[in-house]
Amino acid sequence: MINNKNEKKKSSSVATAVAGAIFGVGVAVAGAVALANPKNRAKVKKAFGAAKKQTKGYISSVRKQAINQTKLAEKRALVGMKVVQKKFVVGKPTAKKVSSVAKKSVRKSVRAPKKTSKN
Repeated sequence: MINNKNEKKKSSSVATAVAGAIFGVGVAVAGAVALANPKNRAKVKKAFGAAKKQTKGYISSVRKQAINQTKLAEKRALVGMKVVQKKFVVGKPTAKKVSSVAKKSVRKSVRAPKKTSKN
């Protein structure tokens, strides 16, 4: 039974390949016959020219959109960077105050131990 399935698959693959080859030859012959006529050749050239123009236009618009998005992202990054810089400038003196107060309190606690009263 397994051999029978393998044989069917092989014959099916061969039949598909033969059908594809025949189809390809038919398309080639039809194309040659169609292009033999000068009017048909002009139509094909015109169609390819229109497709080329449309593709160039699409590529151009996609390129412009990408450039615009890049510029927008750069602007947003600059704005964000300025906001962070402002927050840093505002927070820097506060951080210095906190650290100086912390240093002073550490120095006081180390230098002057608490006096215990003797009874």
